[in-house]
Amino acid sequence: GEIGGGMTDIFAGLICRPPRKEYTENDLGPARYLLQEQMCIRRDLELKNRRKMNLKCSQYLPVDSETLEVEGPVPCVIYLHGNSGSRMDADDMVDTFLAEKISVFSIDFAGCGLSDGDFVTLGWREREDLEAVLDYLAEMPHVISHVALYGRSMGAATAMLVASDDRFYHRIVGMVLDSCYASVRQVLLELADKYVGKVPLVPFSAMIEPAVDMLRQAVKQRARF
Repeated sequence: GEIGGGMTDIFAGLICRPPRKEYTENDLGPARYLLQEQMCIRRDLELKNRRKMNLKCSQYLPVDSETLEVEGPVPCVIYLHGNSGSRMDADDMVDTFLAEKISVFSIDFAGCGLSDGDFVTLGWREREDLEAVLDYLAEMPHVISHVALYGRSMGAATAMLVASDDRFYHRIVGMVLDSCYASVRQVLLELADKYVGKVPLVPFSAMIEPAVDMLRQAVKQRARF
C-alpha cells in the first residue's frame, strides 16, 4: 500500500543516497607539515571517471624537506571510504603510513563528499572511480613504486571488484578489506531483517524476501544499478 511504498522509498534512499559527508577543503588541514623529522605534503587534485564526473582526491607524500620532492619511488596505499564517508576518513591512518615513507591516496567517490554525482552504488560504479585513480598513479612510476588498497565497507567491495578484474589485478600488491560484503542482496536482507516488526514494509519475517525485491526495484529505478 501507500505506507509500504513510502517506506520502500525511505529504505532505497538509505542505500543509494545515505547522508552525504559535508566538509570544506580547509578541513583537510595544512598542505605541508613535519611529522617527527619527516616532511610531508598533501596535493589536492581532481580526476574524472569514465562518466566524466569530477572526483575530488588528495595525495599525501613523504618528501625531502628542501626540494619538497619524493626521494625515489615510494609505495602507495589508496584509501576507499564507506557509503556515507569521504576522503577525510583517511585522516586516522595517513600519519602512520607517512612515518614509514608510504604515501596515501584518498578519494571522494562519485556521489560522496565534494565529488560530482547524486547516488552511491555500493561498489558497482565506484569501481570506475578506483580505476581512474589506478590509471593516474600508473603514470608516475618515478613517484609510486607499488599500490595497495585499504577499503572500508563499500570501499572494500569496490577494492574486490577491481582487484578481480584482469585489467587491474597485477597493479595491486595487497589489500585490507574492512567490513566487506560480497553480495548487495545480502546487505539488503540484513537491513530488512533488522526492521522486522518495526516498520510496515517488513511486518514479519516471511515478508523479508518480498521487501528486498521491492527495495531492489526502487533502488534500480532511482540510481540505475
